Amino acid sequence: MTKTAINPKPLKGWCGQHPHERKILALLETDWPGTQEVSQKAMEYLRLHFADTDIDVQITARSLSQALRAYHDGLFKQSLADRSRLALFVDTLIQELSNEIPGETAMGLRQQLLPERMLSVLDGNPKGQGQADAA
Repeated sequence: MTKTAINPKPLKGWCGQHPHERKILALLETDWPGTQEVSQKAMEYLRLHFADTDIDVQITARSLSQALRAYHDGLFKQSLADRSRLALFVDTLIQELSNEIPGETAMGLRQQLLPERMLSVLDGNPKGQGQADAA
């Protein structure tokens, strides 16, 4: 199936079809501003790699749902720091996507999809962790 009409905001459409995940994504975005943008970029990246709309929709649903589930599960582990919960989301999303996109590495996807600030935090730079930045 060839794509004829492309939704300019695929994340919004996906969230409309996945209300439980939408709530988790909203919570994640509150905890870590910029994660919705990462999710949007991941969806756009999949569209570039798959001509079949059904395939990219299935991969998106599976990858994003798994990543959000990992983050959600991490919320209930009191021993996890904010950065560790962000890492659960990012690492799961990147791993799921790299498994689906031939020839794409996790490191390459990480560089493509994550903003510099988020990369810095995940790589151990303590500046700008979660909500502390907004205060």
